[in-house]
Amino acid sequence: TILFIAVPLVKGLAGELGKLPSKVAFYPELFTVESWNGKLFHCSFYADVTSAKVTAFGLKIGTTARVKLAAGGEDNEKKGKTLKVQGESYIYVLSGHGAAQSRFLQDFAQNLPVRIEGFSAEAAMVEQPENQRLASLFDGRLGEILKARSSDSSETTEYDSVRKPMSCDFVTEFVFVCVMILCAWYVFATLGTLMSWAVRRGTQKCTDPLKPGEDMCEVWRIFVPISTPIANPSDYLNVVLIVCGFIAVPLWYISSMKMEHRFHKNGVMQEVLLAGWESQSNTMVFSSDVEGLELVDGSMEKYLKMQVKAFYSIKGGIKKPLNLTANFAPTDLKLTLQDRQCASCSGHGQAAAAHWDGLLKLADEFKPGLLHIENETPNTETLKATEKSEQPVQTDMPNTPADPSSGP
Repeated sequence: TILFIAVPLVKGLAGELGKLPSKVAFYPELFTVESWNGKLFHCSFYADVTSAKVTAFGLKIGTTARVKLAAGGEDNEKKGKTLKVQGESYIYVLSGHGAAQSRFLQDFAQNLPVRIEGFSAEAAMVEQPENQRLASLFDGRLGEILKARSSDSSETTEYDSVRKPMSCDFVTEFVFVCVMILCAWYVFATLGTLMSWAVRRGTQKCTDPLKPGEDMCEVWRIFVPISTPIANPSDYLNVVLIVCGFIAVPLWYISSMKMEHRFHKNGVMQEVLLAGWESQSNTMVFSSDVEGLELVDGSMEKYLKMQVKAFYSIKGGIKKPLNLTANFAPTDLKLTLQDRQCASCSGHGQAAAAHWDGLLKLADEFKPGLLHIENETPNTETLKATEKSEQPVQTDMPNTPADPSSGP
């Protein structure tokens, strides 16, 4: 028993110790911090550094953009193909002690644009080339992503957008989610009643003081998660779970629905969720990373498949610090389309067709030459004419019916 407990503890402790920062490499525009095991890297541009302080645990460096990368190389996993950027964060470095610490901090002070708090005045900041001080992570793609993300910023970009209309698809998804919640709740609640029934049956305790005169060992009670009148704590718990599940899960699902696609003039496609909260993740794609576009018109699912070699997921970046994840691996993104026939049932067929045509048009302009549609999709006018033609033909009956017995 001790061996089974000690081995995971030692393994976990060794893993945490291996993550300790131990090695620093200085480059012309940025520095990197390598972990003890060589599997985790943090880095920052010098221009993004805002503070530096000597603490009891080493050197603490504040930066507006901390980059985190797990080593992995060109393997089949995504360890080496995922990069994370955290805004307004810190990088910690073990600085040692004594003379070794002084030499280490002296080397760091020669590269940082700020003074190291708690270090001697002898290590004055060394003047750096102007281009080294100005180079920042925000100068590249991150800056363009933030321009597209920060709709309230003065540097916001112009864009063309297309938004999904609220139609039968929305109601269908809502009903489907509610049914799945009910099924999941019933399965877990039934498992609980099954265990309680088995315990009662095994111990021959088939009576309940709170429900005198009822046989609690009857088989049908297994399939009734809530018995009335409600008296046991388990019944109250099941009621609370089903009520909270029907409120919380649908609200979360609806708020996270992909509702709008914005094609910015700076070459960024942004996917916006229904709620539009800053805490929600937005997917960003650059046009130069798009390798293919394909229209999938299936019976169960209709979407525009966008094949990309890299995409970005960002939270915050407007009023809160950004949290960005860059995925550098071939991925297929789904840009959902409305089912025009289903939308026609609620009178939104024209809006669904406009969304269909608008998304295909903007995607083709975003990355020209990749979208090939064999069968041309009906436009709004065609669908409107089709809906009109499906209406029954009506004629007015004559005011006085003709007498069949009368002659001409």
